[in-house]
Amino acid sequence: MARPVEPGGGRPVGPEAARPGKPGVGGPVGPGTGRPGEPDAARHAGPDAGHPPAPEAVRPRRPGPSRPGQAAPLAPVQQAFIDAGAVQCGFCTPGLLVAADELLERNPDPSDADIREALSGNLCRCTGYEKILDAVRLAAARTGEAV
Repeated sequence: MARPVEPGGGRPVGPEAARPGKPGVGGPVGPGTGRPGEPDAARHAGPDAGHPPAPEAVRPRRPGPSRPGQAAPLAPVQQAFIDAGAVQCGFCTPGLLVAADELLERNPDPSDADIREALSGNLCRCTGYEKILDAVRLAAARTGEAV
C-alpha cells in the first residue's frame, strides 16, 4: 500500500511522517538539516564518520603477525585465561581481558590487591573470580619470564 505523499515534495505525510528514527521519513530534526539522532558534525565529517574502522584497518597491539589462513597468536593474557580455565560464558571476558592487560602494562608484577582493584569494575557470575585471579597471576608470571 502506498503512503500519502506531500504534493510536489515527495515527503510522506500522515502517521508515517511522524515516526522518529525511520530513514527517509519525516522532515528535518534538530539543528541544521540533521536526521534524527545524528549530530551535524557526523553528517559533515564524511561517509565513515562515527563508524568503527574496518577490521583490516585495525592493527593488532601485541600478537605477532599471522600468515594467510592462520589465526593470529593470542596475547599472553588471553592464553593465560584459557589455560587457567577463567573463560566461562564469555560475557565478562572482554572487559576482564582489557583490564588485566592494562594492569600488566602498568605493573608487570601486581599484588593480589592490585589485581582485585584493576578488575573491580567487571562483574562475573560464573567463575567466582578465583580462576580469573589465577589467570592474571599466570599472565604476569609468563610476561616476567619473557622479559
